[in-house]
Order: sequence, then C-alpha cells, then structure tokens
Amino acid sequence: MKEKSIYFPPDTGGHYNLKFSDRCVYCGQPKETYLYVTPKWSERTLDSWVEHSFTFNVPYCGKHAKESLTNVTILKDIFYVGLVLTVIGGFIKIRPDEVTAIAGTLFILVLAGGVIGLLIAWLAKKILTRFIPSMADTPIPIPKVVEGGTLGFSASIMTFDPHELLLMFTNEEIAREWMELNEGATDIDLHKRLT
Repeated sequence: MKEKSIYFPPDTGGHYNLKFSDRCVYCGQPKETYLYVTPKWSERTLDSWVEHSFTFNVPYCGKHAKESLTNVTILKDIFYVGLVLTVIGGFIKIRPDEVTAIAGTLFILVLAGGVIGLLIAWLAKKILTRFIPSMADTPIPIPKVVEGGTLGFSASIMTFDPHELLLMFTNEEIAREWMELNEGATDIDLHKRLT
C-alpha cells in the first residue's frame, strides 16, 4: 500500500475534532473496535517545558486491532532493550566515580541508548517484516517522540507549527474517505504546493 499523508488544522478553540468512518483504518472492513492514539508535543514556556497531548479513537476490525497491539508492543520492547543494554554496557565499561561524572555519563548513555535502541528497532522491523508483513505498516513507537501510531495509521503534531496535525494512512481509500469527512484536511502534496 502507498502511504497517504494529510495535514489537519485545529478548530477555532484549538481542538482537533477527528471523524472516522465505521471501517477499519487498515483494511476497510467493518469496524469492530477502537484503538486509542495519543499524539504528544511539548512547548517551551518562560521557565519550563509544558507537555500537551490529546487522545482519539481509531476504528479497527478485530484482526487488525490485535495485530496492531502485537506489532507496537514488539517494536517498543525492542527499543527499550537496546536502550537498557546500552546504558548498562556503558556503565560497566566506563565506571564513573564521582556523582557529577555519574550524572553526565548517564545522560550521554541514555541519549546514545535511545539512538541505538531506535536503530535496533528499525533493523528488527525490517527483518520481522519478512515474517509479519503488517510490521512494515507499523510505526516504531519512541516514547515522548512518536507515540501516536498504530497499524497503518499515525498521528503527530508538527513541531514547527504545533497547530498542524500530520496524519499518515497506509490505505489510500480510507485516507480519501477521511478527508471527505473532515473539513479543512489537506493532502500533504497539495499543502506543499500551496505553501
């Protein structure tokens, strides 16, 4: 399937009123259940970071809801294993002595672990796609960065414009149907031409 990306603006109150049809967002079969998607973003205030999020329901058939939960869990677990092994391995190898050295080392190891965890999850996704074809259509969930994804669908707030929601569908027919249901939605290719 070819991925379809859509921009969607908030209403005048700053809320996103998303409407989905009663069909599975992945295969188009009748909806049997919902999965929750929660895109998150942070904004800098004068003295701290404020985290925002909102949750909405995405319709799925029973088969693909179960497959989505399995795929996301596998990828998230692989990411965390890479992160933890990098931090533990780094502490064993480096052995910092002072408290400040420990804090600095931990910070660097968590950053490195996040990158290594992401690379391992990406590689595992490529390998697992041979055995679980739907894995190709599942975004890698990265805590605090990409948490708004399920099988065949993802949602994220654009950091350069926190008022734009970026939705990605792997099913083009469902994406077109979604655009018809949601006034103000713009195909990403059209959006690029207009800006």
